Amino acid sequence: TPLPTDSAAVRSAIGGLQAREAQLEYANQRVEVAEQDLLPLRQNIATKQAAYDAEHQQDVAWQRHFEADEAKLQAMQSKKSQIAAKLDQLRVLGRREAANMPGMRWQAVQAEKAEAEAEDSSARYRRLQGQAEQQLKQTMRAEKDDA
Repeated sequence: TPLPTDSAAVRSAIGGLQAREAQLEYANQRVEVAEQDLLPLRQNIATKQAAYDAEHQQDVAWQRHFEADEAKLQAMQSKKSQIAAKLDQLRVLGRREAANMPGMRWQAVQAEKAEAEAEDSSARYRRLQGQAEQQLKQTMRAEKDDA
């Protein structure tokens, strides 16, 4: 506290120190509030990270299904081409046996059906994967905007 006998410089210095003391007290109050808010913020971050991890795991699972469907599709196309080659070979060689042809045609039809199913399933997983990626991007953008 400045005394009446203090010079103007001393009074000015004391006033500056009192202002600095008030600033430090305010800063300490802000630190206390921030420390109180830190634990809920960390819990919120952990919750959101768990949600991101779950979405990522779902995306990875869909990717695996997609890859499995692609492998099935390739196998079906390979089988179809093998059957078609056998049929062509039988036609060229003139060895059409009445008993074998219906069986070959049935196999070709089954291969085409399986190929169509694999393509449908693959398209479905591609679509789901795209939706999951969009949702993850939107969530991440929203979190960045919130931060």
